[in-house]
Amino acid sequence: MENKQPFFSIVIPTWNRGDMIGKTLLSVLSQTHTNFEVIVVDDGSTDNTKDVVESFSDERLRYIWQQNAERAAARNNGTLHATGQYITFLDSDDLFKPEHLSIVYKHLESLSFPPFFHQSFHIEDINGFIETRHENMFKNPLKQLIKKGNFFGSVGLFLHKDIAVENLFDEERVLAGSEDYEMLLRLTMKYPILCGAEMTTRVINHEGRGEIKINKDKLIARVEFLIKKTLSNKDFTQKYNNWLPAFKASNYSFVSLHLALHDEKKLAFKFLRKAVYAYPFSIFNKRFFVIIREFVF
Repeated sequence: MENKQPFFSIVIPTWNRGDMIGKTLLSVLSQTHTNFEVIVVDDGSTDNTKDVVESFSDERLRYIWQQNAERAAARNNGTLHATGQYITFLDSDDLFKPEHLSIVYKHLESLSFPPFFHQSFHIEDINGFIETRHENMFKNPLKQLIKKGNFFGSVGLFLHKDIAVENLFDEERVLAGSEDYEMLLRLTMKYPILCGAEMTTRVINHEGRGEIKINKDKLIARVEFLIKKTLSNKDFTQKYNNWLPAFKASNYSFVSLHLALHDEKKLAFKFLRKAVYAYPFSIFNKRFFVIIREFVF
């Protein structure tokens, strides 16, 4: 590899993904744009993750091991070790399409290299069936992010190195699973949301994925922490005052949906009621009808 600064630093946090991370790394190292580095931050794995990573002989790839401290800490660790101009994140069970970085570079260049950019993705099951497309997020993405929830995530997020270091993920364990949403909400206070419409990352929905597994107490604590921290930011509440009821309702209905899907009907109804109380118009959202369907069937 030439002795020059990489343009992209791809930070991959991982924990016990020895069965998946090889495919993830192959998708990254096969990019048509080649000026990048890959930093795998192993969050205390006890399986063969290290062996799989070290089986790749590529100078662009680095491996860092740390004591288990959750994804936010792993991403921050990778960010602080990164040398690229832009930092992006990829989970160790997801995949880049070959043209991902090439397309993003063209967007960044056309936008005069902004501090904050997001490239779209789709969600697919383990058989490759596309479950969710994110085409509609470009119709006022800021409003959707605050009023409808975290449709971005850290996947597809590109931050200038200085911006990433100044806006690290919150490492509170109680927030694990929503640390990316909290960070994105902070970023909206400072920078416009600029997006690329092409879906160039494949987010794989599988049984071991964190978003699918549920611990009801941790889920409730996490969302309540997110709401409390966000609403304690006076600049945020002043700037987005008109959207705050919908913000609270979206988060309460998120909890309600996941509880309903795991047959916690009584508790799910409690949070659905909180959502409607916070923002009565939430009864017209698609998520409301999905939750009601779970109660009926």
